[in-house]
Amino acid sequence: MYASATQAIAAAEAAGVHRRRDADARREPVRLTDALIATLESLHLDGRKRVPPALQPSLDALNARLPAPYRRELRSGITIAHLLDQLFELQDDLLDHRVGTGRRRVIDLEGDDVLPTAS
Repeated sequence: MYASATQAIAAAEAAGVHRRRDADARREPVRLTDALIATLESLHLDGRKRVPPALQPSLDALNARLPAPYRRELRSGITIAHLLDQLFELQDDLLDHRVGTGRRRVIDLEGDDVLPTAS
């Protein structure tokens, strides 16, 4: 009886570690995307027009952590506005992947209609 309880506890702990690792893997690309967006917005407010080459390692690191279907070419040297558009689109895709597309819907309390929200 003691052995089976110990095995059950060990299995539950292993499952918890696996769930936390999986959740961290889903959160990390979102966190990196948010950080890059903040950096780019700051550069844009400072009057910069193009993404500096110094950001390429961060772009590569983000791309390496993305789930395979969401990987894309992220490059420095393009306009900040263009890369921001790409990152906002990526952010939206990652949030859909993380919490599902249902996050975009609001149920009308007056009826059964589903209303789209602004993205």
